[in-house]
Amino acid sequence: MNRPRGERPVTERAIQFLRNQKRPFDRFMHASRVEMVTPFLLGIIGEKNPPGELWEVCFEAKNEPDGRLHGPGVLVLLVVPESDKCVIAP
Repeated sequence: MNRPRGERPVTERAIQFLRNQKRPFDRFMHASRVEMVTPFLLGIIGEKNPPGELWEVCFEAKNEPDGRLHGPGVLVLLVVPESDKCVIAP
């Protein structure tokens, strides 16, 4: 499977963040670059201006509850590669 350029380092950063936070997950699902950074997403990542890149990285996580950006059993991280910032989406 051909992955988009940049996906692997973003995915590895997300996995490392979850491990550092001791946040359990079952398996990686997918990563995709966010094409449109909305004011809502800027609020989640704590930025005033859109970053050069923003990625959404999704994991299966059987114990995760339903959230605003995902259904139950899914853990979503927003990753800003230029600053290595990772935020767990609500």
